[in-house]
This record gives sequence, C-alpha cells and structure tokens, in this order.
Amino acid sequence: KINWDLKYAEYETTLPLEVSAGVHYAFDTYRLAGDVRYRQDSETSPAFDDHISVHIGGEKRKDNNIYRLGYFYSSDVFSGLIRIPENTTGNADTLSIFWDDVNPILPIKDTTQHFLSIGFGHLFRDGSLNVSVMHAFASKQAQTQVNLSLSLYLSSFKRKDFLFYE
Repeated sequence: KINWDLKYAEYETTLPLEVSAGVHYAFDTYRLAGDVRYRQDSETSPAFDDHISVHIGGEKRKDNNIYRLGYFYSSDVFSGLIRIPENTTGNADTLSIFWDDVNPILPIKDTTQHFLSIGFGHLFRDGSLNVSVMHAFASKQAQTQVNLSLSLYLSSFKRKDFLFYE
C-alpha cells in the first residue's frame, strides 16, 4: 500500500502483485523459450481485470545466421466507459470555455492483443546484426513494429584490426 499526501488531495493505492515464470530449452541448433506473466490489476481497482501475457518463441541457428519466430498475447485490463472528473467547485476564474466541448464520458476499447513476430540475425566476428518484424493480428488495435539492431562486443575495441576485413 502506498499513500500520497498532496497539497489538495490524499491518494491511497495498492500496487498489484506481479508474478512471472519462464522456461528455456535448447537442443542441437534449436532454442525454444516461453514465459507467462500475471499482474493482479483487480487489486488496484475493482473495475480492472487481471492482466495475463504469454510469450512463446523459437530460433534456429545455421552457420552464422539465426532465424526466429514468436507469438505474444496480452489480455485486456479494462474496456468500457469512463467519466472524466469535473470541477464542481469551479468559478468563472478557474473554468475554461474549451472544456465545454469535451465529452465527460469516454469509451475505452478492448486492448487484447495477439502478435506474431519473425526475425533474422547474423553473427560476425565483432558482434551481430538483427532485424525483426512484429505484427498484431486478431486484435482491434492495428500495430506493426520493425526492429533493427547492431551489437558490438566491447572486447573488439581493444583489437588492432577492429572492423577491418580483407
């Protein structure tokens, strides 16, 4: 439990319980991994559902290349209507005419997400180059994410012929 004693208000809240567990298995040139995460958001507010996410992935290494495939699921915590708090003690000096056009009731859509990801990595003497794409499917919120990374080993900076290839 956490309490905030501010100048004009005092808030009391409880942080949610979070638990996660995962497993990893490697054989030959294959690696499989998965984890489950649980967060008890219903402890924060009875209007919230508990959050569950599942991550499953695998990769295969062939020579200096790594091929990856994965799945990610994230459950919805809240969907429905929320009401924006209104200033009931306001007077002409504190109210703004711009708030007259704001709807005090807002819809929150379902945010359950299912993602598929595919990736490729290439290992070289001084590090690795990785590219991956993750796309939401069967979800109400469309989303695509592209990642590109270059990793360099710190020990490579000590070598005289760092990043030099003939």
